[in-house]
Amino acid sequence: MKKNCVLLAFFMCLSLTSCSVKKNDSNKIKFVGFAINDECNIYIDSFKKENPDIEVEIIDFAENEVSYDAINRMNASLVSENCGDIIICNSYLKIENLIKNNLISDLYKINYVKEHKDDYIPNIIKCCESDGKLYSIFPSFSIKAFVCKKCNISQDSWNLKKFNNIISEFANEEKNVFGNRSTDCFEKIFNCILNYYFYNHTVEANYDNLLETLDVMKKCNDISKQNQIKSGNIEYLYSDDSQIIAEEEIYDFNRYHVLKKAVFQDDISLLGFPLEKNTLSISPEFEISVLNKSKNNKNVEKFIEFILSDEMQKACVYSESSFPMTINNFNLSCERAMSEIIYDQNGNNFGKKSDKYYIDDKCIDLGIPSANDLSGFKDQIFLVDQIYRIDTNIKNIISDSLLPYWNGDSNATDTLDKIISKLKIYNSELK
Repeated sequence: MKKNCVLLAFFMCLSLTSCSVKKNDSNKIKFVGFAINDECNIYIDSFKKENPDIEVEIIDFAENEVSYDAINRMNASLVSENCGDIIICNSYLKIENLIKNNLISDLYKINYVKEHKDDYIPNIIKCCESDGKLYSIFPSFSIKAFVCKKCNISQDSWNLKKFNNIISEFANEEKNVFGNRSTDCFEKIFNCILNYYFYNHTVEANYDNLLETLDVMKKCNDISKQNQIKSGNIEYLYSDDSQIIAEEEIYDFNRYHVLKKAVFQDDISLLGFPLEKNTLSISPEFEISVLNKSKNNKNVEKFIEFILSDEMQKACVYSESSFPMTINNFNLSCERAMSEIIYDQNGNNFGKKSDKYYIDDKCIDLGIPSANDLSGFKDQIFLVDQIYRIDTNIKNIISDSLLPYWNGDSNATDTLDKIISKLKIYNSELK
Protein backbone atom coordinates (compact mmCIF):
# COMPACT_ATOMS: atom_id res chain seq x y z
CA MET A 1 0.00 0.00 0.00
CA LYS A 2 2.84 2.40 0.88
CA LYS A 3 4.49 1.71 -2.47
CA ASN A 4 1.25 2.50 -4.33
CA CYS A 5 0.80 5.75 -2.41
CA VAL A 6 4.35 6.89 -3.20
CA LEU A 7 3.88 6.06 -6.88
CA LEU A 8 0.55 7.87 -6.99
CA ALA A 9 2.05 10.97 -5.37
CA PHE A 10 4.77 11.19 -8.03
CA PHE A 11 2.35 10.63 -10.90
CA MET A 12 -0.08 13.21 -9.56
CA CYS A 13 2.72 15.76 -9.59
CA LEU A 14 3.39 15.00 -13.25
CA SER A 15 -0.22 15.01 -14.41
CA LEU A 16 -1.94 18.16 -15.53
CA THR A 17 -4.84 19.45 -13.49
CA SER A 18 -8.06 18.07 -14.91
CA CYS A 19 -10.17 20.74 -16.57
CA SER A 20 -13.68 20.85 -17.91
CA VAL A 21 -13.38 19.78 -21.54
CA LYS A 22 -16.24 18.46 -23.63
CA LYS A 23 -15.40 14.93 -24.76
CA ASN A 24 -15.74 13.97 -28.40
CA ASP A 25 -17.92 10.84 -28.75
CA SER A 26 -15.38 9.27 -31.11
CA ASN A 27 -12.43 10.14 -28.89
CA LYS A 28 -12.36 7.08 -26.65
CA ILE A 29 -10.18 4.33 -25.27
CA LYS A 30 -11.43 1.16 -23.61
CA PHE A 31 -9.39 -0.95 -21.16
CA VAL A 32 -10.45 -4.49 -20.32
CA GLY A 33 -9.04 -6.93 -17.82
CA PHE A 34 -9.66 -9.27 -14.94
CA ALA A 35 -8.74 -8.14 -11.42
CA ILE A 36 -6.86 -5.05 -12.67
CA ASN A 37 -4.31 -4.06 -10.03
CA ASP A 38 -3.76 -0.73 -8.29
CA GLU A 39 -0.56 0.07 -10.18
CA CYS A 40 -2.34 -0.10 -13.52
CA ASN A 41 -5.25 2.00 -12.26
CA ILE A 42 -2.76 4.69 -11.13
CA TYR A 43 -1.36 4.92 -14.68
CA ILE A 44 -4.84 5.02 -16.22
CA ASP A 45 -5.95 7.74 -13.80
CA SER A 46 -2.85 9.78 -14.60
CA PHE A 47 -3.51 9.35 -18.32
CA LYS A 48 -7.10 10.58 -17.84
CA LYS A 49 -5.87 13.72 -16.08
CA GLU A 50 -3.31 14.31 -18.81
CA ASN A 51 -5.93 13.80 -21.55
CA PRO A 52 -9.26 15.14 -20.26
CA ASP A 53 -10.71 15.21 -23.80
CA ILE A 54 -10.44 11.40 -24.12
CA GLU A 55 -13.29 9.31 -22.78
CA VAL A 56 -11.74 6.44 -20.79
CA GLU A 57 -13.72 3.28 -20.11
CA ILE A 58 -12.46 0.49 -17.82
CA ILE A 59 -14.12 -2.92 -17.80
CA ASP A 60 -12.89 -5.19 -15.00
CA PHE A 61 -14.69 -8.52 -15.37
CA ALA A 62 -13.71 -9.64 -11.87
CA GLU A 63 -16.34 -7.27 -10.42
CA ASN A 64 -14.91 -7.73 -6.92
CA GLU A 65 -15.05 -11.51 -7.24
CA VAL A 66 -12.98 -14.19 -8.96
CA SER A 67 -15.26 -16.81 -10.49
CA TYR A 68 -15.34 -19.05 -13.54
CA ASP A 69 -18.56 -17.35 -14.67
CA ALA A 70 -16.79 -13.99 -14.69
CA ILE A 71 -13.83 -15.46 -16.58
CA ASN A 72 -16.21 -16.98 -19.15
CA ARG A 73 -17.96 -13.61 -19.60
CA MET A 74 -14.59 -11.99 -20.22
CA ASN A 75 -13.53 -14.67 -22.75
CA ALA A 76 -16.80 -14.25 -24.65
CA SER A 77 -16.34 -10.48 -24.72
CA LEU A 78 -12.81 -10.72 -26.15
CA VAL A 79 -14.06 -12.24 -29.40
CA SER A 80 -16.83 -9.68 -29.85
CA GLU A 81 -16.64 -6.64 -32.14
CA ASN A 82 -16.79 -4.26 -29.19
CA CYS A 83 -14.11 -6.05 -27.18
CA GLY A 84 -12.08 -2.95 -26.35
CA ASP A 85 -8.68 -1.50 -27.17
CA ILE A 86 -6.14 -2.43 -24.50
CA ILE A 87 -6.18 -5.60 -22.44
CA ILE A 88 -4.44 -5.72 -19.06
CA CYS A 89 -2.71 -9.09 -18.75
CA ASN A 90 -2.08 -10.96 -15.51
CA SER A 91 -2.31 -14.49 -14.12
CA TYR A 92 -5.95 -14.73 -15.26
CA LEU A 93 -5.15 -13.64 -18.80
CA LYS A 94 -2.31 -15.60 -20.35
CA ILE A 95 -0.61 -13.77 -23.20
CA GLU A 96 0.25 -17.11 -24.83
CA ASN A 97 -3.46 -17.92 -25.16
CA LEU A 98 -4.25 -14.46 -26.53
CA ILE A 99 -1.53 -14.91 -29.16
CA LYS A 100 -2.69 -18.42 -30.08
CA ASN A 101 -6.25 -17.22 -30.55
CA ASN A 102 -5.11 -14.24 -32.64
CA LEU A 103 -6.68 -11.72 -30.26
CA ILE A 104 -3.75 -9.31 -29.83
CA SER A 105 -1.58 -7.44 -32.30
CA ASP A 106 2.12 -6.84 -32.83
CA LEU A 107 3.11 -3.67 -30.93
CA TYR A 108 5.97 -3.08 -33.36
CA LYS A 109 3.26 -1.92 -35.78
CA ILE A 110 2.75 1.08 -33.48
CA ASN A 111 5.02 3.89 -34.68
CA TYR A 112 6.03 5.12 -31.24
CA VAL A 113 7.11 1.63 -30.08
CA LYS A 114 8.95 0.88 -33.32
CA GLU A 115 10.77 4.23 -33.33
CA HIS A 116 11.83 3.91 -29.67
CA LYS A 117 12.72 0.20 -29.61
CA ASP A 118 16.40 0.97 -29.01
CA ASP A 119 15.49 3.07 -25.94
CA TYR A 120 14.37 0.00 -23.98
CA ILE A 121 16.55 -2.50 -22.09
CA PRO A 122 17.24 -5.02 -24.89
CA ASN A 123 16.87 -8.31 -23.02
CA ILE A 124 13.80 -7.07 -21.13
CA ILE A 125 11.93 -6.06 -24.29
CA LYS A 126 12.97 -9.37 -25.87
CA CYS A 127 11.14 -11.21 -23.07
CA CYS A 128 7.91 -9.75 -24.50
CA GLU A 129 8.59 -10.96 -28.04
CA SER A 130 7.36 -14.09 -29.76
CA ASP A 131 8.61 -14.98 -33.26
CA GLY A 132 9.98 -11.47 -33.66
CA LYS A 133 6.68 -9.82 -32.77
CA LEU A 134 6.06 -7.75 -29.65
CA TYR A 135 2.80 -8.78 -27.99
CA SER A 136 3.02 -6.99 -24.65
CA ILE A 137 4.81 -4.15 -22.95
CA PHE A 138 4.99 -2.60 -19.49
CA PRO A 139 6.35 0.62 -18.00
CA SER A 140 8.37 -0.88 -15.15
CA PHE A 141 9.36 -4.06 -13.39
CA SER A 142 10.95 -5.60 -10.32
CA ILE A 143 13.25 -8.60 -10.08
CA LYS A 144 11.79 -11.85 -8.78
CA ALA A 145 14.45 -13.74 -6.83
CA PHE A 146 15.16 -16.11 -3.99
CA VAL A 147 17.92 -14.75 -1.77
CA CYS A 148 20.23 -16.56 0.62
CA LYS A 149 23.78 -16.67 1.94
CA LYS A 150 26.32 -17.60 -0.70
CA CYS A 151 27.89 -20.02 1.77
CA ASN A 152 24.59 -21.96 1.83
CA ILE A 153 23.86 -21.99 -1.92
CA SER A 154 26.03 -20.59 -4.68
CA GLN A 155 24.38 -19.06 -7.71
CA ASP A 156 26.12 -21.55 -10.02
CA SER A 157 24.74 -24.63 -8.26
CA TRP A 158 21.07 -23.67 -8.35
CA ASN A 159 19.74 -25.73 -11.27
CA LEU A 160 17.50 -28.72 -11.99
CA LYS A 161 20.27 -31.30 -11.67
CA LYS A 162 21.46 -30.09 -8.29
CA PHE A 163 18.22 -28.79 -6.76
CA ASN A 164 17.12 -32.08 -5.19
CA ASN A 165 20.56 -32.68 -3.67
CA ILE A 166 20.72 -29.18 -2.18
CA ILE A 167 17.24 -29.34 -0.63
CA SER A 168 17.82 -32.92 0.55
CA GLU A 169 20.94 -31.83 2.44
CA PHE A 170 18.97 -29.13 4.24
CA ALA A 171 16.28 -31.70 5.11
CA ASN A 172 18.86 -34.10 6.53
CA GLU A 173 20.27 -31.27 8.66
CA GLU A 174 16.69 -30.33 9.68
CA LYS A 175 17.13 -26.76 8.46
CA ASN A 176 14.18 -24.47 7.85
CA VAL A 177 14.48 -23.60 4.15
CA PHE A 178 11.70 -21.09 3.44
CA GLY A 179 10.48 -20.42 6.97
CA ASN A 180 6.74 -19.88 7.38
CA ARG A 181 6.27 -19.58 3.61
CA SER A 182 7.70 -23.00 2.73
CA THR A 183 4.45 -24.43 1.33
CA ASP A 184 3.88 -21.43 -0.96
CA CYS A 185 7.51 -21.26 -2.17
CA PHE A 186 7.81 -24.99 -2.79
CA GLU A 187 4.55 -24.97 -4.77
CA LYS A 188 5.81 -22.09 -6.94
CA ILE A 189 9.08 -23.93 -7.60
CA PHE A 190 7.32 -27.22 -8.37
CA ASN A 191 4.92 -25.34 -10.65
CA CYS A 192 7.85 -23.83 -12.54
CA ILE A 193 9.75 -27.13 -12.84
CA LEU A 194 6.67 -29.04 -14.00
CA ASN A 195 5.75 -26.38 -16.55
CA TYR A 196 9.32 -26.51 -17.85
CA TYR A 197 9.05 -30.27 -18.42
CA PHE A 198 5.61 -29.92 -20.03
CA TYR A 199 6.90 -27.20 -22.36
CA ASN A 200 9.82 -29.42 -23.43
CA HIS A 201 7.64 -32.58 -23.58
CA THR A 202 9.91 -34.34 -21.09
CA VAL A 203 7.53 -35.03 -18.17
CA GLU A 204 7.65 -38.82 -18.57
CA ALA A 205 11.45 -38.80 -19.03
CA ASN A 206 11.80 -36.90 -15.75
CA TYR A 207 9.08 -38.70 -13.80
CA ASP A 208 11.49 -40.20 -11.25
CA ASN A 209 13.21 -36.86 -10.77
CA LEU A 210 9.82 -35.22 -10.09
CA LEU A 211 9.01 -37.91 -7.52
CA GLU A 212 12.31 -37.20 -5.79
CA THR A 213 11.56 -33.45 -5.88
CA LEU A 214 8.22 -34.01 -4.16
CA ASP A 215 9.86 -36.22 -1.56
CA VAL A 216 12.56 -33.71 -0.54
CA MET A 217 10.06 -30.83 -0.60
CA LYS A 218 7.77 -32.73 1.77
CA LYS A 219 10.62 -33.40 4.20
CA CYS A 220 11.60 -29.72 4.24
CA ASN A 221 8.00 -28.56 4.46
CA ASP A 222 7.38 -30.79 7.49
CA ILE A 223 10.47 -29.32 9.19
CA SER A 224 9.19 -25.79 8.54
CA LYS A 225 5.76 -26.64 10.00
CA GLN A 226 7.40 -27.98 13.15
CA ASN A 227 9.58 -24.88 13.50
CA GLN A 228 7.28 -21.95 12.92
CA ILE A 229 9.20 -18.66 13.14
CA LYS A 230 7.85 -15.97 15.46
CA SER A 231 10.30 -13.14 14.76
CA GLY A 232 8.61 -10.03 13.39
CA ASN A 233 11.48 -9.06 11.08
CA ILE A 234 12.40 -11.74 8.57
CA GLU A 235 15.72 -10.02 7.80
CA TYR A 236 16.92 -10.88 11.30
CA LEU A 237 16.66 -14.61 10.66
CA TYR A 238 19.66 -15.02 8.38
CA SER A 239 22.27 -14.22 11.00
CA ASP A 240 21.85 -17.65 12.64
CA ASP A 241 20.40 -19.60 9.68
CA SER A 242 16.94 -19.78 11.28
CA GLN A 243 15.74 -19.52 7.67
CA ILE A 244 17.88 -20.40 4.66
CA ILE A 245 16.10 -18.77 1.68
CA ALA A 246 13.57 -15.98 1.24
CA GLU A 247 11.52 -14.86 -1.73
CA GLU A 248 12.14 -11.23 -2.70
CA GLU A 249 10.81 -8.66 -5.12
CA ILE A 250 13.81 -6.38 -5.63
CA TYR A 251 12.35 -3.13 -6.93
CA ASP A 252 15.40 -0.83 -7.03
CA PHE A 253 19.15 -0.68 -6.48
CA ASN A 254 18.80 0.67 -2.94
CA ARG A 255 16.80 -2.40 -1.92
CA TYR A 256 19.47 -4.67 -3.38
CA HIS A 257 22.15 -2.75 -1.48
CA VAL A 258 20.23 -3.25 1.78
CA LEU A 259 19.98 -6.98 1.14
CA LYS A 260 23.63 -7.29 0.18
CA LYS A 261 25.18 -5.17 2.92
CA ALA A 262 22.78 -5.14 5.85
CA VAL A 263 21.12 -8.54 5.63
CA PHE A 264 23.84 -10.74 4.15
CA GLN A 265 27.03 -8.74 4.82
CA ASP A 266 28.18 -9.20 1.18
CA ASP A 267 27.62 -12.98 1.34
CA ILE A 268 24.58 -12.96 -0.98
CA SER A 269 23.29 -15.30 -3.69
CA LEU A 270 20.46 -14.29 -6.00
CA LEU A 271 18.61 -17.36 -7.18
CA GLY A 272 15.97 -17.72 -9.88
CA PHE A 273 13.79 -20.77 -10.36
CA PRO A 274 16.01 -23.88 -10.51
CA LEU A 275 15.81 -24.68 -14.22
CA GLU A 276 18.67 -25.59 -16.58
CA LYS A 277 20.47 -22.43 -15.54
CA ASN A 278 20.05 -19.94 -12.74
CA THR A 279 18.28 -17.02 -14.39
CA LEU A 280 16.27 -14.43 -12.51
CA SER A 281 12.80 -13.38 -13.64
CA ILE A 282 11.31 -9.95 -14.16
CA SER A 283 7.99 -9.22 -12.52
CA PRO A 284 6.13 -6.39 -14.31
CA GLU A 285 3.81 -4.07 -12.40
CA PHE A 286 1.33 -5.01 -15.12
CA GLU A 287 1.45 -5.92 -18.82
CA ILE A 288 -0.64 -4.42 -21.59
CA SER A 289 -1.50 -5.82 -25.00
CA VAL A 290 -3.49 -4.28 -27.83
CA LEU A 291 -6.57 -6.11 -29.05
CA ASN A 292 -6.76 -6.80 -32.79
CA LYS A 293 -10.27 -5.36 -32.99
CA SER A 294 -9.30 -2.06 -31.37
CA LYS A 295 -11.20 0.85 -32.89
CA ASN A 296 -9.16 3.62 -31.28
CA ASN A 297 -5.60 3.05 -32.49
CA LYS A 298 -4.62 6.71 -32.16
CA ASN A 299 -5.46 6.78 -28.44
CA VAL A 300 -3.88 3.37 -27.90
CA GLU A 301 -0.60 4.77 -29.22
CA LYS A 302 -1.08 7.86 -27.07
CA PHE A 303 -1.46 5.71 -23.93
CA ILE A 304 1.61 3.61 -24.72
CA GLU A 305 3.60 6.77 -25.42
CA PHE A 306 2.36 8.16 -22.08
CA ILE A 307 3.43 5.19 -19.90
CA LEU A 308 6.83 4.98 -21.63
CA SER A 309 7.45 8.73 -21.75
CA ASP A 310 10.56 10.11 -20.12
CA GLU A 311 8.43 11.84 -17.47
CA MET A 312 6.67 8.65 -16.40
CA GLN A 313 9.87 6.62 -16.54
CA LYS A 314 11.57 9.17 -14.31
CA ALA A 315 8.62 8.93 -11.92
CA CYS A 316 9.55 5.25 -11.42
CA VAL A 317 13.12 6.27 -10.68
CA TYR A 318 12.32 9.02 -8.19
CA SER A 319 9.60 7.07 -6.41
CA GLU A 320 12.03 4.12 -6.07
CA SER A 321 9.06 1.83 -6.62
CA SER A 322 10.29 -0.20 -9.61
CA PHE A 323 12.92 -0.32 -12.36
CA PRO A 324 12.03 1.72 -15.47
CA MET A 325 11.99 0.13 -18.93
CA THR A 326 14.16 2.69 -20.72
CA ILE A 327 17.94 2.31 -20.63
CA ASN A 328 18.67 5.95 -19.78
CA ASN A 329 16.35 5.96 -16.77
CA PHE A 330 17.50 2.51 -15.66
CA ASN A 331 21.04 3.89 -15.56
CA LEU A 332 19.73 6.99 -13.77
CA SER A 333 18.25 4.80 -11.03
CA CYS A 334 21.67 3.21 -10.57
CA GLU A 335 23.37 6.63 -10.43
CA ARG A 336 20.87 7.85 -7.83
CA ALA A 337 21.59 4.83 -5.65
CA MET A 338 25.31 5.70 -5.74
CA SER A 339 24.76 9.38 -4.92
CA GLU A 340 25.31 10.74 -1.41
CA ILE A 341 22.69 13.42 -2.09
CA ILE A 342 18.94 12.92 -2.47
CA TYR A 343 17.40 14.89 -5.35
CA ASP A 344 13.73 15.16 -6.27
CA GLN A 345 12.40 14.91 -9.84
CA ASN A 346 13.07 18.62 -10.35
CA GLY A 347 16.70 18.37 -9.28
CA ASN A 348 16.17 19.99 -5.88
CA ASN A 349 18.69 18.96 -3.21
CA PHE A 350 16.95 17.20 -0.31
CA GLY A 351 20.13 16.70 1.68
CA LYS A 352 22.40 13.76 2.41
CA LYS A 353 21.21 10.19 2.12
CA SER A 354 21.21 8.14 5.32
CA ASP A 355 23.71 5.28 5.30
CA LYS A 356 22.15 3.59 8.33
CA TYR A 357 19.74 0.65 8.32
CA TYR A 358 17.94 -0.98 11.22
CA ILE A 359 17.14 -4.68 11.59
CA ASP A 360 15.05 -4.88 14.75
CA ASP A 361 17.05 -2.74 17.19
CA LYS A 362 20.40 -3.31 15.49
CA CYS A 363 21.85 -0.35 13.57
CA ILE A 364 23.94 -1.30 10.54
CA ASP A 365 26.30 1.01 8.67
CA LEU A 366 25.38 0.52 5.01
CA GLY A 367 27.64 3.04 3.40
CA ILE A 368 26.80 4.53 0.00
CA PRO A 369 26.88 1.85 -2.72
CA SER A 370 29.73 2.01 -5.21
CA ALA A 371 29.64 0.91 -8.85
CA ASN A 372 31.38 -2.27 -7.77
CA ASP A 373 28.69 -2.95 -5.14
CA LEU A 374 25.94 -2.84 -7.78
CA SER A 375 27.71 -4.20 -10.86
CA GLY A 376 27.03 -7.89 -10.18
CA PHE A 377 23.31 -7.30 -9.73
CA LYS A 378 23.18 -5.05 -12.77
CA ASP A 379 24.88 -7.76 -14.84
CA GLN A 380 22.30 -10.30 -13.69
CA ILE A 381 19.45 -8.01 -14.74
CA PHE A 382 20.97 -7.75 -18.23
CA LEU A 383 20.90 -11.57 -18.44
CA VAL A 384 17.24 -11.98 -17.49
CA ASP A 385 15.37 -13.80 -20.26
CA GLN A 386 11.97 -14.59 -18.76
CA ILE A 387 8.92 -12.90 -17.31
CA TYR A 388 7.44 -14.29 -14.13
CA ARG A 389 3.98 -15.36 -15.23
CA ILE A 390 1.72 -17.69 -13.27
CA ASP A 391 -1.35 -19.32 -14.78
CA THR A 392 -3.89 -19.16 -11.95
CA ASN A 393 -5.64 -22.30 -13.15
CA ILE A 394 -2.41 -24.33 -13.15
CA LYS A 395 -1.47 -22.87 -9.77
CA ASN A 396 -4.81 -23.97 -8.33
CA ILE A 397 -4.53 -27.47 -9.85
CA ILE A 398 -1.11 -27.95 -8.26
CA SER A 399 -2.03 -26.40 -4.90
CA ASP A 400 -5.27 -28.38 -4.57
CA SER A 401 -3.56 -31.63 -5.55
CA LEU A 402 -0.64 -31.10 -3.19
CA LEU A 403 -2.76 -30.30 -0.14
CA PRO A 404 -3.47 -33.99 0.79
CA TYR A 405 0.22 -34.74 0.18
CA TRP A 406 1.41 -31.98 2.52
CA ASN A 407 -1.05 -33.27 5.14
CA GLY A 408 0.20 -36.85 4.84
CA ASP A 409 -3.03 -38.19 3.29
CA SER A 410 -1.53 -39.06 -0.12
CA ASN A 411 1.78 -40.46 -1.35
CA ALA A 412 4.12 -38.86 -3.87
CA THR A 413 3.27 -41.24 -6.75
CA ASP A 414 -0.51 -40.78 -6.52
CA THR A 415 -0.09 -37.02 -6.10
CA LEU A 416 2.19 -36.66 -9.11
CA ASP A 417 -0.04 -38.86 -11.29
CA LYS A 418 -3.07 -36.75 -10.34
CA ILE A 419 -1.29 -33.48 -11.14
CA ILE A 420 0.04 -34.72 -14.50
CA SER A 421 -3.39 -36.07 -15.48
CA LYS A 422 -5.15 -32.79 -14.62
CA LEU A 423 -2.55 -30.69 -16.41
CA LYS A 424 -2.79 -32.83 -19.55
CA ILE A 425 -6.55 -32.29 -19.60
CA TYR A 426 -6.17 -28.55 -18.95
CA ASN A 427 -3.52 -28.12 -21.68
CA SER A 428 -5.59 -30.12 -24.20
CA GLU A 429 -8.58 -27.84 -23.57
CA LEU A 430 -6.45 -24.82 -24.44
CA LYS A 431 -5.53 -26.19 -27.88
